[in-house]
Amino acid sequence: MEWNADKISKLVKQYYSDKMEVACELLETDMKEKTSGAQGPELKAVDLGNYLNSFTHKVIEGDDEVVGLVANSADYAPYIEFGTGELAESGDGRKGGWYYKDPEGNWHFTLGMRPRPIMRAALIEKKQEILELFRNN
Repeated sequence: MEWNADKISKLVKQYYSDKMEVACELLETDMKEKTSGAQGPELKAVDLGNYLNSFTHKVIEGDDEVVGLVANSADYAPYIEFGTGELAESGDGRKGGWYYKDPEGNWHFTLGMRPRPIMRAALIEKKQEILELFRNN
C-alpha cells in the first residue's frame, strides 16, 4: 500500500474546512436571529435592515490550519456590539450626551446606546454545539 501524503493532507483539510463552513453558517444564522429579534427583543438591532444583511462568513485555509471568520461589515457594527457614549461597555465613551437628527428631521438628545453583544452572545451560546461538531464524525 502506497501512502500519498499530499492527497491525505488535502482530504483532512477539506474535512475540517467543511466542518468550519457548517460552524460559520450556524453562528451567522444565530446572529441574524438575534438581530431580527427572533430570539428575544433585548438584542434586536434592526432599523432599515442594513446591519442584519451585513453578516457574512468565510472559511480560510492556510498551510496547516483552517480558520472560520464570521463578521458584520456594517461600518457601525462595533457601536451596536459595544455601545456608545456614557452607555458604552467600556465606560470610556463620550460624556455629556449629544443631539442628533433622525431621518424625519426631528432632533433628539442621547447619552448613547447600550451595547447589544449579538456576536459574542451567539459565540457563547453556540460554543458547545460547535465543539461537538468537530468532535463527531
